[in-house]
Amino acid sequence: MTTLRSVVDVTCLTLCASLALTHPAAAEDRLDPARFVSVVPETRPASLIPLYVSFAGVQALDFHSTYSGIERGGREANPLLGPVVGSPAAFVAVKAGATAGTIYLAEKIWKRNRKAAIITMIGANVAYGMIASHNYLVARRSVK
Repeated sequence: MTTLRSVVDVTCLTLCASLALTHPAAAEDRLDPARFVSVVPETRPASLIPLYVSFAGVQALDFHSTYSGIERGGREANPLLGPVVGSPAAFVAVKAGATAGTIYLAEKIWKRNRKAAIITMIGANVAYGMIASHNYLVARRSVK
């Protein structure tokens, strides 16, 4: 339980830090005409696509690890997801929505701060990786 709490804390801190890094520039920077003329169109950082794919994979591991634990007598520790895990279809829908929302957030962030978007996705991957790992550990220790 303590590990899960620390994972949630790390995730929240990562998201807050990435959002804090996306503040608009000072007023004098906004008035600079060179800022409105872009010779090279901005492109998505190359590392984001693999981070998106790995995030979807980690979400799938979280789904599998959660159901492995439940099958062996465990329970969902997240009170918001507790009612949803009874239906695999609903749980997949919630996980897909969370995945899409996180990727959407990163897409918005990289247009203002490329590093913040990468850090956000790394933090999300690590956090959910730790959650899935914890779930598998609980499932292995549980006896049906």
